Amino acid sequence: MIVCKIPEEVLDQVRLWKAQGKRIGFVPTMGFLHEGHAYLFEECISKADKTVVSIFVNPAQFNDPEDYAKYPVNTEGDLKLCESKKVDLVFYRTKKLYIPMEFQILY
Repeated sequence: MIVCKIPEEVLDQVRLWKAQGKRIGFVPTMGFLHEGHAYLFEECISKADKTVVSIFVNPAQFNDPEDYAKYPVNTEGDLKLCESKKVDLVFYRTKKLYIPMEFQILY
């Protein structure tokens, strides 16, 4: 399983797979993965040649900053579940990488 933290790495890998004629499936998540997510991964794997999972907790989805701060995170468990389900690539995104400072809401 490939783990990427930089968007360009994901794009490079997806382009390579596309050039090989592979069909790419994508499952976006907010992490803290469980068996419901595992089912989605299995469905995606059954329909695509390669499965990409993104893990990103978007702070903009929370009305209360305390809810964002309390959102459970289990990076190790997330990666273990993805690997056990044979996900091909995990894109583990960070807030800093995706939201430029001028667009962040500071509390």
